[in-house]
Amino acid sequence: MRFYDPAHGRVLLDGIDISTINLHDLRTAISLVMQEPNIFNFNVMENILYGKLDATNTQILAAAQLSNCVEFIEKKELQRAEGATDVETAQMLRVQFESHKDELIALIGQSKYAEEIQALTKMEEDE
Repeated sequence: MRFYDPAHGRVLLDGIDISTINLHDLRTAISLVMQEPNIFNFNVMENILYGKLDATNTQILAAAQLSNCVEFIEKKELQRAEGATDVETAQMLRVQFESHKDELIALIGQSKYAEEIQALTKMEEDE
């Protein structure tokens, strides 16, 4: 993320010294995945969105597949179908979205918020 420039040596990205890359462009192209446990206080979608706030549902699914966590997510879905209480339902997630409406609209915009609420409502109906 280039929080610091090295005092000695170089950091190369595809053979290019990162000190020559525009900092904004570099940070747009890569993400920092922190190893602190507090990131896991959120659901999977929120954790993926932590890295890219404007990610679409398709991008979220692709990120889940790329990180090999689809099996984990599917296991949670199976637990939910079997009545486990520690798994969020679409209704619970929609309620959370609605309770944080202003913050979410500020982050992702009105149209994206409406799109997500519509998707959650559809998922809720399917449940």
